[in-house]
Amino acid sequence: MGDHGIREKIEEYIQAHLRVNRFSGTVLVSSGGEILVNKGYGLADAGKQIPCRDVTRYWLESISKVFDSMAVFRLKEEGRLDLQDPVANHVPGWPSPWNAVTISHLLTHGSGIVLTPDKVYGYFGQDEPDPAVLALMEARLEFLPGRGFSYCNAGYVVLEIIVARVSGQSHESFLRDAIIEPMKLSATTVGLGHGRYESTACGYGMVGGQIAERVPSDVCTDTEGPWGLVSTTHDLYLLERALDVHGFFSRESLDLMWTRVNGSYGHGWLTGEVGGRRMVGHDGGDRGFATSYRFFPDSGTCVAVLSNYDTAPTARMACDLAAIVFGEGYVLPKERVAIQVGPSVLAELAGTYKLPSGYVKVLTIRLEGSKLFASVGEGESAIAFELFAESPASFFSPVTNQSWEFVRDADGKIKGFTVEDGVDEVLCEKLS
Repeated sequence: MGDHGIREKIEEYIQAHLRVNRFSGTVLVSSGGEILVNKGYGLADAGKQIPCRDVTRYWLESISKVFDSMAVFRLKEEGRLDLQDPVANHVPGWPSPWNAVTISHLLTHGSGIVLTPDKVYGYFGQDEPDPAVLALMEARLEFLPGRGFSYCNAGYVVLEIIVARVSGQSHESFLRDAIIEPMKLSATTVGLGHGRYESTACGYGMVGGQIAERVPSDVCTDTEGPWGLVSTTHDLYLLERALDVHGFFSRESLDLMWTRVNGSYGHGWLTGEVGGRRMVGHDGGDRGFATSYRFFPDSGTCVAVLSNYDTAPTARMACDLAAIVFGEGYVLPKERVAIQVGPSVLAELAGTYKLPSGYVKVLTIRLEGSKLFASVGEGESAIAFELFAESPASFFSPVTNQSWEFVRDADGKIKGFTVEDGVDEVLCEKLS
């Protein structure tokens, strides 16, 4: 199939997502290093009726982590730090129970530290941490460093502090000087930036069952942390070119970044395979945005899906778009039809389930009358949504755009449910 045929299939696929999932955003697909599609769909600002374009900027959310990884590896290649350095070597006040934690552990989410991102700068952001403040910290470990996986945004905030201390610059200025400008990523900034840039999309999400604006285009949300970059699909394509073709890092560094260390995670990058081909990238999502970035080293194939609707199935879309390029199988999204399932079946599914990663460790499913609801989080950050049955074992949520397949053990009891994490299918085990 030639490039024209690939473009037609890509357009057909995205149009299906527009109909079924109300997709809004910008999609880029390249093959052999050449851009096949870079196009906006839907509205960047619904209030002003501004369309999404090929140059529209989006908050990258956790795709920002690959930039933190590259900052660390630039300092490593300059001989200014080592991945096996204890964090305590670079962060004054680092508690002794965490002395075994290394920079590598932070990059691979294998540190085991229990800490929320908002606390990191309060504890470790000063040149001379306040002993009275540190005395209030409970330095717990979820597991011994290197012995487990727990997706940890706080660990990446610590990495940004290390980058600033080792480089002698702010994290933002080092990223700009060492990564963004040398790669010629002219639309990429930490936060909204300080110059003249194409407008950033507003972020939208479900609030009270309705789509609502969550982040206006001119509002700068948190920039201190591994979610604070704004960019375009074209800059992500240029990033792939810099890494895969132009030798921005040594082959040794790239192998370290892109080799699985912990689950599907390398040193700051998701890694896996699609159709037997090596794939690297990252996903992100929160605050009105959902993002997915995939490229295939040595093939010139890159997919970037940036959406300003935070439940858009961008990871699924990125994998399917890559499958179209490679001539592999994929499934067009279609309208889901809910069926009625007996209350005894629904009652079996109710309980608590262990999630594989993220801020929230547990998801709760409860039965209310004849309806099944799932909830995650607590307080103002809590999210609850109804689950609808497609079969007695398969359920979906229009809010999250995910499908869950419940599985049973050898005794016929509910073992858990499977869901895609962006690279692999993972089992969320039932706890009670």
